[in-house]
Amino acid sequence: METNRDLTLDYAKGFAIVLIVLGHLYFFADRHVDSWVHTVCNTVQIPVFMYISGLLAHRSIDRYGFRKLVANRAVRLLLPLFSFYIIKSIGTPSNFVDIPLAEYKHSLWFLIVLFEFMVSLSFVKRLSLKIRVPAPVVNAILFGVVTLYLHVLPKGNFFNILFCINLYWHYYPFFMMGYYSYRLYKIMTWYYVPVYLIIFLVSIYCIQVRDMKLFVPIGNLSSLLLLITLFKNGFRPFETFLAKLGVLSLQIYLLHFIILFIVLPYLPVIENRWIEFVLYFAVSFVFIMLSVGIAKVLMRSSQLSLLLFGMKKK
Repeated sequence: METNRDLTLDYAKGFAIVLIVLGHLYFFADRHVDSWVHTVCNTVQIPVFMYISGLLAHRSIDRYGFRKLVANRAVRLLLPLFSFYIIKSIGTPSNFVDIPLAEYKHSLWFLIVLFEFMVSLSFVKRLSLKIRVPAPVVNAILFGVVTLYLHVLPKGNFFNILFCINLYWHYYPFFMMGYYSYRLYKIMTWYYVPVYLIIFLVSIYCIQVRDMKLFVPIGNLSSLLLLITLFKNGFRPFETFLAKLGVLSLQIYLLHFIILFIVLPYLPVIENRWIEFVLYFAVSFVFIMLSVGIAKVLMRSSQLSLLLFGMKKK
């Protein structure tokens, strides 16, 4: 059966989810300090997902009106968020109230931020048609308002933490890059790969060695352009395997946290960083395979597939 699914995007998501699991393993094992692996993973992973989400947003926005889009994305993104919040709460009932803030900030924040992106984009498109102002201009104004909000109010205020406004601000440009990706095709050629690579390596050095946080968004942008350019031009090692992971990237993202917190107390502390990397990479691979297996079992049930992953069984 033929489909219109873009395997390149699935490959990119599969590549990114591997980095996410590996990066989370380093972070939650408290081995991220002075770790080049964690710095690279943390710089690359989310921009790729945000770009692809923006690229695919056209399809959802064109298919649904504003209200239907909000309802659909609430099921696809907020329902799994709430379900895994309950699962996490069962494990630590004494922290029931604190878990939403901790989870949004350290793990499942991606779902609520992506929901906010979709709602914002749909609202902007609707508003731009009514006031007859180009959507990119309205998006720029919205981004300016969020920037002003972050600079006026304390970063630690409750609203900011609960709705991840700082993360919304940081990653919305990458989402917009995906949405307006047709404007980027001219700079996604082999000719620019060395430039993106050099900028990325310099950024990683400045972040890791010099502790210059200013280079984080530069590293995000250069890594995104580098990877998407490589993927679009056919550089896709392990394509079939990573594309399959990309199809189940949401399920892997949600389930690997549960596996991670179960296994975390048993992970050994290894002083040699090279041996540690080999071990953590292998453990990450096991986490991914377990997540895929568990997801396939759970998705046999229409109710669990909808409740846990926001997807109706086909």
